[in-house]
Amino acid sequence: MIKEEVISELSRLVNSNNIIFVGLGNRNRGDDAAGLKLIDDLEHINPGLFISEEKGIESIILRIIGGEKNQKIIFIDACDLNASPGDITFMRLENINDNRISSHRLPISTLISLLKNKGKSAYLLGIQPFSLKFGNGISGSVESTLRELEDIIRKNLKN
Repeated sequence: MIKEEVISELSRLVNSNNIIFVGLGNRNRGDDAAGLKLIDDLEHINPGLFISEEKGIESIILRIIGGEKNQKIIFIDACDLNASPGDITFMRLENINDNRISSHRLPISTLISLLKNKGKSAYLLGIQPFSLKFGNGISGSVESTLRELEDIIRKNLKN
């Protein structure tokens, strides 16, 4: 079950204007596909709001550069939180000080710099994986979290 403070903050942001969701991950590595799966499940609502890393980091960067000021970007990815599978964290990207963290193809420090220069607010919605083993599917605990997140986003998204 997702913590109330995460639900509250995510709901507030989703209910605002100028938001983009970016799914990160690798479909072949179990729960690492969580960010991509959430985008898959929601992009039919409004393809302009939901972007998959699989479409290329260039398209993400172009959307960020070309987007409106005060735009909010929420990156969704599997992250080792040292927590139970399916647990989540939600934080501003600028609060992440670890340069080892990456968006798979772009160092986080480069991404943070780009976003700050363009007047964007960026967040990481991290989901604790059960397994990142090659060839595994998404685990039940992460799938359950994805369903909860999908419900929160659907309920709060302005049309």
